[in-house]
Amino acid sequence: MVQNKTLVILPFHLTMQRNGKEDLINFYVQKGDSMTEFTFGRNPGEKLKHIRIDHPTVSHEQAKIIWEEANSRARLYNMAKGDSNPTIINGRSLKSGESCELHDNDEIMMGVVKLYYHNGVV
Repeated sequence: MVQNKTLVILPFHLTMQRNGKEDLINFYVQKGDSMTEFTFGRNPGEKLKHIRIDHPTVSHEQAKIIWEEANSRARLYNMAKGDSNPTIINGRSLKSGESCELHDNDEIMMGVVKLYYHNGVV
């Protein structure tokens, strides 16, 4: 028997700017799914859980966002190794493994790709 799972949209989104275009990224989880981790990078990844950014200035495994349901907040983690492709938040380069809480209109740089974090659903 096939079960349909309901998708729930999380209360934040990103806008991504690259090559003169702006894309909207919404984040979804399946109802009852406790996994709220979303990865970013050049590598392919799991549907609904990974944002592929196919650009040579982005690491294969660049960063991840974890939605903390209990606190209603998102945290950005830098997964890039070394300093060659840093994850930058509001002009500050994160060290490998470092994280920070995201706030409305934060600017995130992954290589030459610029993303903006926004509270709320579009």
